[in-house]
Amino acid sequence: MNYETTIEERAAAIAAMVAKREVDQLAYTARPFRFEDLNGRPEPKSWGPLYTKPVKAKRPFNDETNIPTNCASGQKRCFDAAKHRAKIRADFAALANAEKRAWADGKSKNSQGLTIRQAYALAMKAKRARLEALELAEAA
Repeated sequence: MNYETTIEERAAAIAAMVAKREVDQLAYTARPFRFEDLNGRPEPKSWGPLYTKPVKAKRPFNDETNIPTNCASGQKRCFDAAKHRAKIRADFAALANAEKRAWADGKSKNSQGLTIRQAYALAMKAKRARLEALELAEAA
C-alpha cells in the first residue's frame, strides 16, 4: 500500500472542496438580479413570452352567492346556529316521543327488556312488598 498516493489524493480532494466552497461563497454574496436593473427597458425576448394575468372584478362580500362556506355540500346560505340547535332539539323530541308511544302501545321494550305491562306488574309487585314491609315495621 502506498500511503503517499493516498495523502496526495486527499490533499487534492481537500483543495477541490475549498475551491468549490469559495465559488459557492462568491455566488452567495453576489447581488441577485432585480428588475430595476433593466432601467425601464422591457424584458429581453430570450427570457421567454410575457404572460399577463387579467384583473378580476371584485364582487361585494355581502352578496349571498359570494359567501365563503366550509360545508361539504358547498351551500351558499348563511348558517344560523340557533336554527340548527332548534332543529336538533325537535328531531330528538320527535324520536323520544315515538319511542314512548311504541313502548306505551306494547310494541317495544324498555332498557331492561320489558314491555309496559311487564314493567307495570313488576313495579306493583315491588310496591306491595314495600307496603307489607312498612306495615310489619309499624306493627312491631
